[in-house]
Amino acid sequence: MSSTDSFPPTSYPYSSNDSHTHLTTRHLTSQLNFNPISPEETIHLRHKVLWPSISIDDQLIPEYDHEEDTIHLGAFLSPDQVTRPNGQNEDEDEKPELIGVLTLANQRYDDPSIDAPVHIQLHKFAIHPSYQSKGIGRQLLSHAIQILKTRYYEDRILFHFDARVSQKRFYEKCGMSVLDEKTFWKFGKTGNAEGVEYVKMGCII
Repeated sequence: MSSTDSFPPTSYPYSSNDSHTHLTTRHLTSQLNFNPISPEETIHLRHKVLWPSISIDDQLIPEYDHEEDTIHLGAFLSPDQVTRPNGQNEDEDEKPELIGVLTLANQRYDDPSIDAPVHIQLHKFAIHPSYQSKGIGRQLLSHAIQILKTRYYEDRILFHFDARVSQKRFYEKCGMSVLDEKTFWKFGKTGNAEGVEYVKMGCII
């Protein structure tokens, strides 16, 4: 099964427009849509938010990004909610703006004591800086989990990921737990980027 077989394909190309509005959290999140996207559509936000020191050409990961059962999911904001500078009017052909991305891959967590036949690893979860701390990340994560529950409705699922230590509290508020207290560092795909400290987290869904 491909990553888009169970969901309607997205028709929204990524817009690189970086002008944004300051909306209330409730109003902003009510204007969101979540749709499957291609691996290539994740690149801009991965680069902008997660690994700016890694070149655009090196943002995709061969081990999982193009696997048939990998899911790439995007959060889109309606174009009429984006404030444009200098009185610029909305283009009638403008598409919803991609402001959040994440990737779900079938990858096992190395702990035989965990009783779950399906292991799904979250990767490259990024929200545009202008829209962080507005509840969008939590909604996108919740939507991803609902997709997994629908796809694997007969199975227990271990949902796991490498969490940046700086984001540990966010994931705990989303119901996730630390799977291994030992932290570790990553230096990007090339191994030459500025180091980021991680801890393994997850939950059974």
